[in-house]
Amino acid sequence: MSDPSKEPIDLKKYRLPVSLAILVVVLLAAHLFVLMRTPARQDVEVIPESRPATTPAAVRPAAPGLPAASAQEAEPVLDALRKTMADYRFKSQTIRRSGDAYTASIPGDFNYHRFHFTLQEKLNKGNARVVHTSEDRRRNRVDLTITIDDKKAIKLVLYRRESLSAVHGEAAIIIDDFGYAYNDLVQKFLFYPKPLTISIIPGLEQTAKVARDAKLANREVLVHMPMEPLNEKFSDEGYTLLSGMDGGTVRLRVQQAFAKMPHAIGMNNHQGSRVTAEAAVMRALLSELKRMNKIFIDSRTNPASVAVDVARQLKVPVGANQIFLDAENDEAFIERQMQRMAEMAEQQGRVIAIAHMRKKTFTVLERMMPQLEQQGIRFVSISALFN
Repeated sequence: MSDPSKEPIDLKKYRLPVSLAILVVVLLAAHLFVLMRTPARQDVEVIPESRPATTPAAVRPAAPGLPAASAQEAEPVLDALRKTMADYRFKSQTIRRSGDAYTASIPGDFNYHRFHFTLQEKLNKGNARVVHTSEDRRRNRVDLTITIDDKKAIKLVLYRRESLSAVHGEAAIIIDDFGYAYNDLVQKFLFYPKPLTISIIPGLEQTAKVARDAKLANREVLVHMPMEPLNEKFSDEGYTLLSGMDGGTVRLRVQQAFAKMPHAIGMNNHQGSRVTAEAAVMRALLSELKRMNKIFIDSRTNPASVAVDVARQLKVPVGANQIFLDAENDEAFIERQMQRMAEMAEQQGRVIAIAHMRKKTFTVLERMMPQLEQQGIRFVSISALFN
């Protein structure tokens, strides 16, 4: 009997399955090749913070099918855009008509998402809304479709201009009166991730500890030098500069203060409304600062202060406080002062402000510094204003 395992294989029986398998492999390879060769789209849809990442098509009307709004109907939308641009302190708030669209310019380095959220808030008041947004990065533009009452449509194009800057002014905030205590509030100020300059009173119980941790936190530090006021009570722990004090004693006390904080870049006055108005005492103080290569910031506790004039005569790097942020320990007051500071920074280019180590002050700073940064205010340490 013959062995079946040794019988020849009938190739004709397997020809069809093999052919089909080869065809499937070829089709899959061709499909993968087409996918790999397809270029990516240049238009990238922007998902604003004000709506979820996936929006059902049913709640996004097909705006292209709506008639274009007339110039009169478009005006409330354009007014909302102008107000939003003003909120973010854009230098140019010009809106132009170009064909069937309105165009405006935004800074090239500007974060658009928060702007979009603010614009939508203003549009809501006029029964208008953004129904579609896309960003063409190659052409540096953001395209929006806005509807009014879901009946009329407006096309808006925002061009990113590298010639426009998102920064409109710089602000340096000095926080006074460190050294009395070391607690959670002190640590919040020291390690808050925004530029704040820390001013520490020499000779107090916690001076050394605050100075040490300020250095660890890479904070710029000033000596908050006690000086005699006109009418307020004051104490003297061996560092206070007094009215009529001789030059040798002034220089010695300045040296002793910096010996406790050698990494301090300069000094500002604690109280001092009497002493800062005395040219002789200020000349001795500022001469010593010049020798030590330090800066001086006049806290401006007295409008009759001669500190800035004497410093300029001696060629000592000098600045002056332009606004007290928390002259009243009230959050609403501090918020208004922060807005005033931002306006001054925008108008003048740079501003120096002073606040104090208080809970309400920190609460407002924590809330408003990020907001003002979005509006084009750059916060810097005090030395940046001398570069």
